[in-house]
Amino acid sequence: MATTRGQIYLYGELHCDEEIMQMQLALWRKHYHDEKLRYLFHEHCYCTTAFLNIWMRSASDDVLEMLYETALAPDFPYVKDFYQAIKKDCPETVFCGTTPVYPPIGEKYVQYLEATNKKGSDEYFLVQELLEKGKKLYKKYGGEWDDGYRETNMVKNFIREFEKLNGESVMGIYGYMHISAVYFGEEPSLGYQLKKRYGEAVHFKDLSGMQSQEQLITICN
Repeated sequence: MATTRGQIYLYGELHCDEEIMQMQLALWRKHYHDEKLRYLFHEHCYCTTAFLNIWMRSASDDVLEMLYETALAPDFPYVKDFYQAIKKDCPETVFCGTTPVYPPIGEKYVQYLEATNKKGSDEYFLVQELLEKGKKLYKKYGGEWDDGYRETNMVKNFIREFEKLNGESVMGIYGYMHISAVYFGEEPSLGYQLKKRYGEAVHFKDLSGMQSQEQLITICN
């Protein structure tokens, strides 16, 4: 088991549900202000959250508008409101994405790294690696969709980003099946694997109402 003492607060969701997103926002405000958490893990890819972090430091909404059209569910206007509320109320938030990189946003981020003289950096090589793994998943880019492959990479990415933090606690927002099921596809789920690795440091709450807290705990015993 890893030696980190950071806590992991995982919240299950139905994607793009406005009421649930308001619950998530309230939870993040509480963790941020009362417990001084700063790292918000999300079911987005590394490059999407990297752009979100750039936008958090920007005086304009240009980057958010780009993401909203390409990676953040443009059919749901309150999704943009969610991120704007975080920027306003929790300005030191750092987003961390863990899903395989979606090629269009990954290629945009590679271009950004090149334009800012970061070609050849550790981050540049990491993004190239994540982008190649993403291309193996998305059919439009020559891959074959596989839930188990996606879950395996999401777990690896979560562990890599979490263990960089040297004991910092984090909050994570994921589709409820990623934290409430034992398996996702043919691989153990994110929540199950994190519970097995970090034990009592992992806390579950399903905001979707699809699973009870008792069920979430039971699957990891």
